[in-house]
Amino acid sequence: MAVDVGPGNPSANAPTGAPPGPAGDRALTAQESAHLERLRRDLAASGVDVLDPHALGALSDSSWQAWSQAGGTTDPRPLVRALGVGLGDVLARATGAGWMLRTTEGTGTPVVLTSAWCVAPLEEVSARWQAGELGWTAGWVERTVAHLTGTRSRHAGPAHAGAAPGPARPDVPSPVRSGEEHAAGRPRTPDELPSHPSSAVQDLALRALAQAVEDVVPAGGPLAPFAMVDDGSQVVVRRFTEPGLARAWVRASGAVRAAIAWQGRLDEPAAPGDSPGRDAVFVEACDNGRPGFVVAHRYASVPGVSRIVGTPEIVGTCAPLL
Repeated sequence: MAVDVGPGNPSANAPTGAPPGPAGDRALTAQESAHLERLRRDLAASGVDVLDPHALGALSDSSWQAWSQAGGTTDPRPLVRALGVGLGDVLARATGAGWMLRTTEGTGTPVVLTSAWCVAPLEEVSARWQAGELGWTAGWVERTVAHLTGTRSRHAGPAHAGAAPGPARPDVPSPVRSGEEHAAGRPRTPDELPSHPSSAVQDLALRALAQAVEDVVPAGGPLAPFAMVDDGSQVVVRRFTEPGLARAWVRASGAVRAAIAWQGRLDEPAAPGDSPGRDAVFVEACDNGRPGFVVAHRYASVPGVSRIVGTPEIVGTCAPLL
């Protein structure tokens, strides 16, 4: 997502420093690192425990409520940025990830990056702030750590195992998967798929999967299928009554990349010692004109107390959405 540095827009997340440069990821400059350090000092000066995502969440919630009650007249960007850096540091400590600058079309935003996944915590806080979401922080950190620490499946299934849609999702096709790929175990990361998805579409898949998990945990669902399309400058989300309508909307969007989320069941049993649950949320994602890939996250289906099970799993490849 492009970073808007216009006044009053809390999504202005790029640190000051060298021009972003060509699209991709690069190390932070000394000036950019110093900017993040200033934000860390500002956050610590508030008295919050910067190691505790619950404390960071409480600060975010109380600050948003005070800001909203005051009519939103003050500029929230300094706090939004500081909270984003604080949450990013929590992720980095938990996962061994590092801070980088992700650049697209002459703009840049700091991201927390591992060899498998990337997350942009400053943009995440900005989006949640703008939406007025409360109470999301600790759960988001828990799920994002699960994403960042790897996607190797612990559920080795037969070569034909795939994602079986639930009875309420009859039009969801099972992903196409390679028998050789799964005879030896599923890929651990998207980069191990036959067609490597871009970092940008991996980010979009991560965002969609996190949203899908939020929709079913702890309520247990049902998950209204939704689509996310990225036109290169912004991400638009729309919900549908069935995945087929989401696919039609995505095909007509002309987007640069897209993701679709739905609720279903994995068709292979869990391995011995694992939770027997097969209920899962699924996300298909792809760049325009490129093969897609599918990720899933199991959950224990107990309405009102549902919980995530294990870590995200690479299911396999799928036909292009765009």
